[in-house]
Order: sequence, then structure tokens, then C-alpha cells
Amino acid sequence: MIRLQQSLIREGRLGWRKASRPKAYAILQINSQKNKQKYGPESLVVSYGGRLRQGMYKTFCHAFGSPNHTNYDSTCGQTTHHVGIFRNCVGRKGLIYDIDN
Repeated sequence: MIRLQQSLIREGRLGWRKASRPKAYAILQINSQKNKQKYGPESLVVSYGGRLRQGMYKTFCHAFGSPNHTNYDSTCGQTTHHVGIFRNCVGRKGLIYDIDN
């Protein structure tokens, strides 16, 4: 796992340059507001990896005006497995595909 220790700002197509956190946050704020004005608040989608900061991400989206927040639970294989058991009494690995027929 890589831990980001320095704020980076994209420079060109493939380049990055280091920036202070206040500078990075200012650029993020300016670009977010431009996108919101041009495309509307629903253009923001936040996807997060766990429940630990779920309230923070939901609050951020709500303050921005976007209902679009999701986490890995909506696409996780384990979630798919449990839904399969609930609906079909068979998990995702219990299905056999009869491709020939």
C-alpha cells in the first residue's frame, strides 16, 4: 500500500508537482465550484472504502448539494454473495453456468 505523504497537483498529461496542502485545497475548491456551476452539484460523486468516515463523506456531499455518495458495499463481491444467498439460496460461487445450453 502506498501512503500519500505530499500533496500533488497534476501538471500536463502525465506530470505531477508537489504543493502545500493549503494550495492543493484552494485549487480543489476553485475547480469544484467551477464544475458545480457548469454541470450542477450532481456532477460530484464520492466513493469511499469503508464505514469509518461515512458520516463525513455524506455530510460533504450534502453540503455540496450532491446525493451521489457510495462505498464498496454496493459493488463488493461479498455483498453480491450475501444477496445471492438471500435471493437464490446460493452464493455467487455456488452457481454453475451451462454455457453450452
